[in-house]
Amino acid sequence: MNNIELFNYSLSNQDALVDELYSTYVEKIVIMPKKGEYNDLTTSNQKVINYITTIQTLVSIGKSYDDADVINIIDLIIEEISKVDMNLTPFCQYFMVHNITNSIFTKLDKKNKEDILKFVISKYIKDRHNIYLSHGYTDTAIQVMSDNYCHKRKSVYGAYKIKEEAKSLGIPYFFEAPKEKQNDKLELYCLSADKDGKVKFKEFASLYGINLKENNTIKYPDAFIRIGKHFFVVEHKQMKEDGGDQDKTIEDVIKFISKTPEFKNLHYVSYVDGYYLNIFQEVLNSKNSKEEKKSKRKINKENKISNHYKDILDSLNKYGDNYFVNSKGFKRILEIYYDEYKK
Repeated sequence: MNNIELFNYSLSNQDALVDELYSTYVEKIVIMPKKGEYNDLTTSNQKVINYITTIQTLVSIGKSYDDADVINIIDLIIEEISKVDMNLTPFCQYFMVHNITNSIFTKLDKKNKEDILKFVISKYIKDRHNIYLSHGYTDTAIQVMSDNYCHKRKSVYGAYKIKEEAKSLGIPYFFEAPKEKQNDKLELYCLSADKDGKVKFKEFASLYGINLKENNTIKYPDAFIRIGKHFFVVEHKQMKEDGGDQDKTIEDVIKFISKTPEFKNLHYVSYVDGYYLNIFQEVLNSKNSKEEKKSKRKINKENKISNHYKDILDSLNKYGDNYFVNSKGFKRILEIYYDEYKK
């Protein structure tokens, strides 16, 4: 199958709406299995709740937020909310109401932290604390926030998924880059540009003359795969829908397959995972239909996807060694070249 056929194969064989592998990578359980059991996070959260109640009591008997007793408790709160995953707790999430992020707060000096907490705690006691006490503070809320933050853990999910899909075919993960091309005697491996593999990936790209620079900055793809005489530089993007940042993403992956391979049998692969590619065929069919009335939004969507479709085909025709595929298309690429290698 050539690259156009594999693109059409991807359009005809749509990705599942639920990615079974996704949760195994991004899920993070942060509370204990049973009520009444505590870990460091839930213990710190309970301490903060108790400290806020204490401040509420002190203020009710006439103490000010500048009083030494109150400041001492605020310092204890600073100590607790600086711990791992405390940004998931109700009080820390309340920072967002006042346009304060946890990442900014943690970088401040002690005096600024105290000043911010004087303000935030006073508002929290007035607007949230009694409500939460009435309904009951629960560790469940912390886990809900952890689940909500799953998308923030997907930054290197693409490298992980590629590695797992290669592994399913018997293509091993490669831990050390060869120092010289002539010593690269392994013909079957996957090297990912995740947190642990970036240095090796850079060495490998340098070894084979693969250009990672874009606008004078190094931009790492997600993986480098070798199957026999063929080499694949893979960029993975997960796209759930069109619009906004997703439009920039699709333009980036089209640009990725518009690169000229630096040597024979090198392939640039744009691996677009998720719902977005599923709607291509549906939208293209709709655009060619004789439906009389279409909303402006629908017309714009059809035109945009039609233009993306044309740009993809133009790039694939111009760069015949490169590929644009979904999950099933990517797996098919690996199968085709792996079967050829095993012969």
